[in-house]
Amino acid sequence: MKKKLDITEFSLFILSLVFLLGSIFVFYPCPQKTDGSFMHCHNIVKPIFIISSILSLITFCNIFLQNLKIKLVISFISSLLSLFAIFIPGKIISLCMLNTMRCNSITKPAIFVLSILIIVLSLLKSLIYIFKILKNTDKITK
Repeated sequence: MKKKLDITEFSLFILSLVFLLGSIFVFYPCPQKTDGSFMHCHNIVKPIFIISSILSLITFCNIFLQNLKIKLVISFISSLLSLFAIFIPGKIISLCMLNTMRCNSITKPAIFVLSILIIVLSLLKSLIYIFKILKNTDKITK
């Protein structure tokens, strides 16, 4: 049986890839100081990289899975990981004092926007999976 591509699952994977690659190449925090040291906001890179890597991996796997219950769990995990990513810059790891610094003006808003988009799509997909699971159990019981 050939499975057709689900656009929301694919868009979640693309958003996760944008999150992963963007955190490395586009919206990275403040650069290295002239003396060779780093600002304390530079510590955001590692946890965001780990979270976005896990998100990319599980959303990629979610495209090819068939079991709706596993897909539901992966969608919830995606939304929880994205929610956790929102709290990393500024709450868990402090940022620079000035609002004009790169970490405050680019990194934090980019992480926030991408995380919110992933949360919304994941929760929407979770609702769809719940309705499909309930629909399948109603067919079985009748």
